[in-house]
Amino acid sequence: MVVGVLLFVNTFFGPLLAAIVGLEACRTAPGAATGTAAVAVVVAQLWSLAMYMLNVLVQRHHLFIWSVFAPRLLYDMGFLAVTAVAWLLLR
Repeated sequence: MVVGVLLFVNTFFGPLLAAIVGLEACRTAPGAATGTAAVAVVVAQLWSLAMYMLNVLVQRHHLFIWSVFAPRLLYDMGFLAVTAVAWLLLR
């Protein structure tokens, strides 16, 4: 349990904190569009995930693809899920 929590904090806390601070800055700025900033964060994560999926597809026969690149793909999927949930909660 403790290892899972530490892994989650180590993997997701930095980018999630940056996204929350950016969204909060947009929210407090007069005339800023918070929804647009949140959508930009989600679209950036989708783009990153799409590029990693393309990388895994192209290099699927490479020796290290399943031991090195596939776990990163899973982390990106998890981060996208966390970002989407945070975006829905902040709406």
